[in-house]
Amino acid sequence: MKKLLFCALLLATTAGFASAAGLNLGWLDCAGLGAGAANRTFACNTNTGGGHILVGSFVAPAGLDNVNGFQTWVYLQTQFATISPWWDIGDPPHCRAANAASFSADFAAGPFSCIDYFAGQAAGGGFYVLPPFGGGENWAELRVSFAIASGFGPVAENDEVYLFKSTFNNTKTVGLGACTGCSDEVCLVFRRALVTNDPGLGGTDADISTPALRAHATWQGWTSTNPGCPEATPVKNRTWGSIKALYR
Repeated sequence: MKKLLFCALLLATTAGFASAAGLNLGWLDCAGLGAGAANRTFACNTNTGGGHILVGSFVAPAGLDNVNGFQTWVYLQTQFATISPWWDIGDPPHCRAANAASFSADFAAGPFSCIDYFAGQAAGGGFYVLPPFGGGENWAELRVSFAIASGFGPVAENDEVYLFKSTFNNTKTVGLGACTGCSDEVCLVFRRALVTNDPGLGGTDADISTPALRAHATWQGWTSTNPGCPEATPVKNRTWGSIKALYR
């Protein structure tokens, strides 16, 4: 009887961890319910294509009755003391053009493992922010913000919902003018998501900063000689006001 009781308690505890509210990060799909990979490996042998799609999702807490948008913060760390040129993305004089990284909240064409609450209707965008922004010289930050104008509805507690896709292409990987560092190891950590409820309908925002299943992913692996993934914390959380200022 004691063994049965213990097993029942263990199963209940495990189920609670599996469905606890939090953040997930994976390559190509959501990390919780889908096939989102923990690591992405690329041979760094072409300048074309580039379906390197990082997917952020969240497992919903209670009380999300009229969801109208979100803001997210993902931190990226390369293995050496300064940012690898392949990950030095932005307007000149950065090594790769700003369009080497793109951001979307549109999952209409898949994947379909998790819930697509925004159904391709959200407007917004993302920023790939390089040092100095409060972190080390080998850090970058992905800031993504999308919202819908109408049609707000509930997200059920414990449902896993897609938030964003961050897609990295293969430009300037090989040949003349290539940016070195594509084969460098990288750790990406989903640090925070602010999922917003419509205030006019009495909603309360959900500020989520804990992992659900796995809130980190790696590029080309992350070896024991490069500790700190996913524990490293490069910068403090930003306020909602500072994020809004970016869009003015």
